[in-house]
Amino acid sequence: MVAKPERLWAAATVTLLGCIVGALFGYLVGYALFETVGSYVIETFGYEQAYVRFETLFSKYGFWAIIILGLLPIPFQTAMLGAGSVGYPIPLFLLATAIARGVRYFGLAWLASAFGDRARDMWQRNALLVSIGAAAVTLFVAVAVQWLASKLV
Repeated sequence: MVAKPERLWAAATVTLLGCIVGALFGYLVGYALFETVGSYVIETFGYEQAYVRFETLFSKYGFWAIIILGLLPIPFQTAMLGAGSVGYPIPLFLLATAIARGVRYFGLAWLASAFGDRARDMWQRNALLVSIGAAAVTLFVAVAVQWLASKLV
């Protein structure tokens, strides 16, 4: 993005679209592997109760978990495979993926646009801190939304 600033928004868009396609593929792998390998492992090692807890938590907080995992500088495959393994609704999965990765890629494009060559150095020095901060803000918003929803019902 810094090397070709005239293409940075196109690069962010193409990267986001590629990520969404890859995320859908990862989701489908998680879904398919759970049906074959995952259920076998869970039954063999007696993880049925742990998996039920995971499934319950993911169905309740999955959207926010996908966003948080998409913001953090960790492999996004965790969210893809987890969502697929529990059969999380694909439209919500894709929406959360688009939000999280869109913030990440277009945020990088904005940094490149605003700061040029300095953006690369700033990002390399502060990527973890910025990502954790964004995840913390998202977690706060998720908890606030859940709390408000419980008060309104």
